[in-house]
Amino acid sequence: MQKVAAEIRAIANRYEIHIPGEGNVALVLRSIGDELRSDRLRSELGATDLPQLCGTLLDDKTPASERTEALRVLANLCICDSSNREHILEHGIDAAMLAVLTRHATQQSKLGKSTLLELMAGVGALLNLATDCPRARATMTEAGAVATVSALVGSERIYQVGSWAFGPPQGARPDWAEEIMMRLRIASWGWSLVLTLLDTSDETGQQQLQSEKRPVVWHAEQVFHALTPLRALAANTEKAPAFDEEFDLEEMVELEHAIYLGLSAVLDDGVRSDAFCRLATVPYGEEPSALQSMCEIVRQAIALPLYLRVLVCKDQDAEQAAESVVATGRMKASHAIVAIAGNDANLDTLCPVTPDGQLASDHWFVAELTSAVLAEPELVRLPCSMLALGNLARGEKQCIALAQVHGLVDAVVAHMKNGNMHVAHAAVGLLKNLAIPTTNKPRIAATGLVPTLLTFLARERDMIQPLQYGAVGLLKHLANDVSHPDSVLFLFGLLPAPAKPTEMVQVLLQLYRRTDQLHLKLETTRVFVHIIRSLWSANQTRVQEIAAKQHLTEAHVDEQIKLACTEMHDAAVLDALNALLRYGRTNAVLLSEGLLTLTLVYSANASTASDAATSLIQHVEGSASEQHFSTGAEALVYALGDVPVQIQGNACSLIQVLAAAPPTEAQQTLCAAVRAPLTSLATSTSQIQSAACKALELVEAQQM
Repeated sequence: MQKVAAEIRAIANRYEIHIPGEGNVALVLRSIGDELRSDRLRSELGATDLPQLCGTLLDDKTPASERTEALRVLANLCICDSSNREHILEHGIDAAMLAVLTRHATQQSKLGKSTLLELMAGVGALLNLATDCPRARATMTEAGAVATVSALVGSERIYQVGSWAFGPPQGARPDWAEEIMMRLRIASWGWSLVLTLLDTSDETGQQQLQSEKRPVVWHAEQVFHALTPLRALAANTEKAPAFDEEFDLEEMVELEHAIYLGLSAVLDDGVRSDAFCRLATVPYGEEPSALQSMCEIVRQAIALPLYLRVLVCKDQDAEQAAESVVATGRMKASHAIVAIAGNDANLDTLCPVTPDGQLASDHWFVAELTSAVLAEPELVRLPCSMLALGNLARGEKQCIALAQVHGLVDAVVAHMKNGNMHVAHAAVGLLKNLAIPTTNKPRIAATGLVPTLLTFLARERDMIQPLQYGAVGLLKHLANDVSHPDSVLFLFGLLPAPAKPTEMVQVLLQLYRRTDQLHLKLETTRVFVHIIRSLWSANQTRVQEIAAKQHLTEAHVDEQIKLACTEMHDAAVLDALNALLRYGRTNAVLLSEGLLTLTLVYSANASTASDAATSLIQHVEGSASEQHFSTGAEALVYALGDVPVQIQGNACSLIQVLAAAPPTEAQQTLCAAVRAPLTSLATSTSQIQSAACKALELVEAQQM
């Protein structure tokens, strides 16, 4: 060690750095560190052995004062100097710097002033190294720095959020305020380091794909300590402050804001990890789980904790920053709750269902979410609760059980109508998932939600596309019910009696014509597909069931079904269904659904079948591409080729219906197009040979 000290002193002398007296190595390093605060010698000193010499002083056998000054020198070498950063990385000094923090993160001893100085220098050194240096960020992240640093600076051993606002505790040292500032800076800089490490941009500023990132490895203790600032925000809500005038309120709030910015990055990154999401649901010892703490923060739904509300009266300039601190923590807690609820590994833990299909009554998370939905509207809490319930409803048994919660579906529909778009979007998302199981569809469709959904599809809401996608998707799920045709009658407003028609078909057609979003067009058309399949499945048994449930005559139900079917024969609906075929080149589901649905409609109405060929052979300008056909006829020919047998069979069925219609010039053109592939199928050993032969016979009859 004496040799290291001599070499460091020699470097200082060589560059004429003033060292007062015969100082020890810590004093020499302090003088060098002071010099490095300016850029006069920064590059020259970085090119010497000084970085390596400082690195040798970072083990746990070196006096803390020397480690601290060595870290300070390394921190200042990294200021705006990429060459020095690369030098440090090339010699592996970054690992020694991180090891200092790792040792303190695993200890539980009381932190004295010398240790706090060391931690402040260590965090500052790593922050300067990682800034504007993707290689350093990648290396440190690979070494586990995100979890290590988060757990260290999140721990109450380092800093308790808001503790500066309550005055010195009984028996505090005279330098209490100075120590609080050191602790807050360590926490603030540490979370800034975490935020920097999770930055995925490269040297050019381009963001790295999340799929290319190496996931952060978390342990239970690390998750607990990393999320402590969230618990502190909740705990300090009603504690009365005793402000110490020597603090700069605006600075203190700004430093705390950095804590929540870093914590936000951890939450955003962590919720993509199964381990993090699972550990966030598990209590740590006698402490509540991180998820419980986050729910507490969202539940409070106030603008500021009491200590900040009182303190900002002393400094109005700090009010906006203070609100930002709390808003950041609450917003990220809300997002994390939703994401944790959406993690597949947590589904049975957070939403347990009994063997008889009921929700377990004693589970706190479902009770927390449902109570928020069933209570009076709280705009801060409602979207989070409904989005989280929507994620839980992705499990089939959870979905069925949630729909049985007394009053829940009606409350969600009521919230959807309240005019707030954030709440409406969350409500639509929850209902969309609840509407997937067959048993839930009639219950949701009967709530009279369609008029509200249709307002979301109006032209003035075109800028809120996620809401429109959700509304169309919800209608699609509700209509996709061949076992309960009454669901579709509710959508039309034809049930319950007396009928209140909803104009659903016309509103969907207006959206279809208006939008230039292909996915939204296709989703809208698929609503028609499911409506037709449901209505055409309404046999006499279904009619009797509906009549019994609704206390209506069978004749009345029959009449309502016919009214709905009539709307589906609208020429614009048929054009949309024909267009569905054109998008089937790369999507077998669309092709199969289009063929089957057109067969159902045309087989029920000979007049529409006569006009069908005209629509199918019509060329749509600009529609042909590697993904799309230019005409429905091209799609029909394709469906008779090398595709799954089910699609071939659906194509043959449609051709049989079309070819049986009265002949027209368009019929002749269509039959000529499909004759060759039909002949090939009819002479093959395919499973649908007989269907192909029948279709071919009708086609040849058309051409005679």
